[in-house]
Amino acid sequence: IITMKHFYFLCMFFGIICIFSSCSKEEEPMKVEPRILLNKTDSLVMLDVYDKTGGGVYWGKTWDRGDYNTWTDVKTEEINGEYRIVNIQISPSAVGSLPATIGQLAELRILYLNGNIVGGLPATIANLTKLEILSVTATALGGEIPKEIGEVKRLKRLYLINNGMTGEIPVELGQLSGLMLIDLSHNHFYGTVPLTLLENPNRGVTLNYNDLTVLSWDCWLDDKYNIPSMLHNRLSGKVPENVRNTERWKDYKWLVGTQQEGYGYIE
Repeated sequence: IITMKHFYFLCMFFGIICIFSSCSKEEEPMKVEPRILLNKTDSLVMLDVYDKTGGGVYWGKTWDRGDYNTWTDVKTEEINGEYRIVNIQISPSAVGSLPATIGQLAELRILYLNGNIVGGLPATIANLTKLEILSVTATALGGEIPKEIGEVKRLKRLYLINNGMTGEIPVELGQLSGLMLIDLSHNHFYGTVPLTLLENPNRGVTLNYNDLTVLSWDCWLDDKYNIPSMLHNRLSGKVPENVRNTERWKDYKWLVGTQQEGYGYIE
């Protein structure tokens, strides 16, 4: 028979058990995933590029400077726990110049530059060691190709088309073993085409509409060299008989057949 006294003690006993039980089963706090942020250097550099190339309406949209998700034409990728800028396409409406700080974007792989951009390619481009595609098209960019471009070892495609660039083509450019496509058309490059540029027979080289004057006859005599497309340049002179009799000349002379007025080969 359970008396009131026993009942009281039983209630106390089970009450204590319930208290300890509830303590041991305390809910674990919810795990909150840390917010992945944009690398600080990348952020500051990108805002500098944005400002130096017009920003705002010239990029088609005004950015929220504190929210990189609003940054149009900029692609990021998570690398080692933070977002890094890997792809930039500067708007065709952009105005200004490309700042030297661009060289601090250590993870940049693709850069498309359009618009009314003046000045030149900064030598700091040598620091973009992971750059694979560089396209500068229809800008007011002048100056020479910086020799430092030879440090961009991962470069696969280079398009410098329809700008105001000048100077000689640096031999360092041809030393980029992974470079498979080069188009330097519609500029003012002059002088000799470096043989280093032609030493990879699988590399496509287009140099149309420039002021280049010399293409070594060696590239017609040795299969290890590529024949570039060089229409509307300033090539001239009499074709040597040993070149004229090669199959390469017969098959590919059309690549150099049309030159600027007053220039051209004599067979």
